[in-house]
Amino acid sequence: MQSSPTASVTQRLVDLKVSENSSKVYEEQWVDVPQLSRIVLARPPRVPGFLHLFGFAVSSEDLLKLSASAFKHLYPGRNFPEHGLLIAGAPGYIADYFRLPVCFPATIELAEKVDIPSDCYHPLEPGAVRLLVVWQSCEPGQTCPYPWHIRLFEEIIGRPPRWWLDDAPEWAFTNLPVRKYD
Repeated sequence: MQSSPTASVTQRLVDLKVSENSSKVYEEQWVDVPQLSRIVLARPPRVPGFLHLFGFAVSSEDLLKLSASAFKHLYPGRNFPEHGLLIAGAPGYIADYFRLPVCFPATIELAEKVDIPSDCYHPLEPGAVRLLVVWQSCEPGQTCPYPWHIRLFEEIIGRPPRWWLDDAPEWAFTNLPVRKYD
């Protein structure tokens, strides 16, 4: 019995991963997937009990910059909401403007030593880092961001993205503001 083309693409995406011997295992890496006619993020090796989140460590100012930029383009001529509302709405504005299927904030404890700017730590949770997540390992490859999304965010935020480990992934499957675009 021959497998369907969809199943083979899905299996190929599941099998994508960075070599466990790579010192760059949590850095951004892209893989060409001809069946999808696009490049997708390579997933790091699975760590049992952890969800892999791909995104940026962010400060409140980073979220404000991204949210204001997206709001300005989504609602030209409208006055900006107050800062607190602009930051609270950031994931929605960013996802809508940049047409990202996945965009949500997360707060995680670092599982390893990573150099993080001090303003990216959550003020109310000692040791926890604020993230803007734009993809996760449980999502199919066709919903991952494009490289231009990442370059633009990196330019605005001023630091590169990476893969992060979340040791409490149960929330991710129930509360995600996920948008599916054609």
